[in-house]
Amino acid sequence: MIGSVLATLDFEASSLAMESYPIEVGIAVGPRDGGDPDSWSSLIRPTGEWVSVNDWDPEAQAVHGISKEQLGGGLSPRRVMEELNARLPEGSVVLCDGGAYDPMWLRKLAAAARIQAAFQLWDLRAAFVLDRRRLDRCTAALAGDRAEHRAGGDSLRLWRAVQAAMR
Repeated sequence: MIGSVLATLDFEASSLAMESYPIEVGIAVGPRDGGDPDSWSSLIRPTGEWVSVNDWDPEAQAVHGISKEQLGGGLSPRRVMEELNARLPEGSVVLCDGGAYDPMWLRKLAAAARIQAAFQLWDLRAAFVLDRRRLDRCTAALAGDRAEHRAGGDSLRLWRAVQAAMR
């Protein structure tokens, strides 16, 4: 399931509604047996289709601190998918903690980019479904490390928690 490389991903989004869209992505990739991970993050410039849905939640903006105006400086969905596929090992399992949301936002991003993800995105609860002890350790590590609600920092936070659970 999880190979020698540990990779995590986090999204920030316009809201938590089904019509929401990804506005920032962050990843952390590093050796499973220790060491520091490499990380990368980017704002995502929304497509005209995403913006036309007008699904922007001011409460979500208050949490992540990203304004609509800032997204104009983000990368296009195509460029973001190219970066993700280049930085994440092909065929790898990448862990997230957003339940059904992160896979939904990855599908929306991939569809807008017209590029499929070269990796598999799994919620950590599914990855640890047969190992409750590790899931509990990961959950405890996450609880002890405050979320920034920015994709780059939160992907590193998740990487550290999974790393701790794997020990």
